[in-house]
Amino acid sequence: MALVVAFTRYNGAGSLLGKIILSFPVGPSIVPPYSPLDFGGSRPPYFLKRTLSNSQDKSNISNLICPPESDIQYRSTGLIWGRYIPQPDENGFQLKGLIVTEDNQFFPASIRWGYFFKWLEKDDNLEQFHWFRCWTKPDREAGYHFILRNALNPIPENLSGDVFSVRGQIIFNYGGKIAVRINPNRKDPSSKLEKPFKLTFQGILPSEPKNTLGEFWDFMLGREGKTLVVLEARKIKDRLKDRKPKGKGKPSGKPYPLKPKPASQESDSESVASESSASEVATEQSSES
Repeated sequence: MALVVAFTRYNGAGSLLGKIILSFPVGPSIVPPYSPLDFGGSRPPYFLKRTLSNSQDKSNISNLICPPESDIQYRSTGLIWGRYIPQPDENGFQLKGLIVTEDNQFFPASIRWGYFFKWLEKDDNLEQFHWFRCWTKPDREAGYHFILRNALNPIPENLSGDVFSVRGQIIFNYGGKIAVRINPNRKDPSSKLEKPFKLTFQGILPSEPKNTLGEFWDFMLGREGKTLVVLEARKIKDRLKDRKPKGKGKPSGKPYPLKPKPASQESDSESVASESSASEVATEQSSES
């Protein structure tokens, strides 16, 4: 397959002076082809530097992303519009693969074991475009890794693009780049095996960068290409106290009371005291004589 480009040149009288034909080889496209029929309807318009000023958009997001159970609840969840391209393992399971967005961006994706069998029961065609509920994790090469939870059916309307809810403690804020630390929630039994992680995105906060370090913020993020950007941000709490690691040391609180001595030890100590006092009296009498 080749791309052919022709250039022609004419003089002032309109006579043809020459013609140049260039041919460029073109390789196969690495982007998986897709048809508008795969979308299950009309595609949502891809946003670019959008905001959440639309009240209807906000209400839809609040219905699809559950509100936090407490003020200090860490989270990294969201909605992404794309199709899942599985990469089966040796056993044929399709738990890992790629998610392809409508603007042809590729991100590593995975499905947890329990959710995978639920999808098999529903017989969802994941290679068609869906709105996926997902968890967002960092990835060294692609920037982000999405863990797919479920596909929304029917397809929600009036969503103008991918949106993510991130709540965590700010550990870096400089030059339009923000990083937050997301800890596992203590009350969540499924978070016992989870480890804290850092999520980085772009945005500028109204507060001074140095004053935001250690604060707990609630972010609503959108996606621009390979990057997540801040749409809305709200400070929840001032600097959080770091958890002190448990280690050996002096016990906290009041000191333990001394244990009473046994009666035998008390009598022995009294006899020793009487003997010492008698010897002292004898020495005094001898010195006087």
